[in-house]
Amino acid sequence: VAMKQRLEVQADLEGTLNRLDRQLEEAERAAPTAAATLRTVREKAARELAKAAAKSIAQLGFKKADFQVRIVPVAELGPTGDCSVEFLFSPNVGEAPLPLNRVASSGELARVMLALKTVLADLDEVPLLVFDEVDANVGGEIGRVVGEKMAGIAKSHQVLCVAQLPKVASDASCHLVVTTDQSND
Repeated sequence: VAMKQRLEVQADLEGTLNRLDRQLEEAERAAPTAAATLRTVREKAARELAKAAAKSIAQLGFKKADFQVRIVPVAELGPTGDCSVEFLFSPNVGEAPLPLNRVASSGELARVMLALKTVLADLDEVPLLVFDEVDANVGGEIGRVVGEKMAGIAKSHQVLCVAQLPKVASDASCHLVVTTDQSND
């Protein structure tokens, strides 16, 4: 059957190329409409995600932070549509939100990602999440919230976390101690 189909395609190569050209033209005409529909869905999802994430971020010690999800147009229509997504963050009142990767310290970034992962945990199929010092520069009360959020995510994902606060570590079901031995140097 497969060989017969290959022979038919090769026998009518010009017809096959014409049919493929028509399919390509149809797809090119339909793509902008599909991209606009996708952008509309993304804009709605961005508003909902920003609202839920801002609430979770506030629980992690950023009471007056600003978090936004911006849909950004791209120059050319591509496999992901006509836009991309950008996370904006301002940890302090009065500062304009900037791209998260440019404005957040490593500890802030880890906590914002924890907030996002908490919100998205039920939708995310990533089996392992790694957090490095998500409790950096936080005190006892925020450490308690960090530990609770990590434990919540761990119900549906494997979580590996480098933690400094005993409260964060106490919420884990398994502990590993890593030490450095330089005695042979």
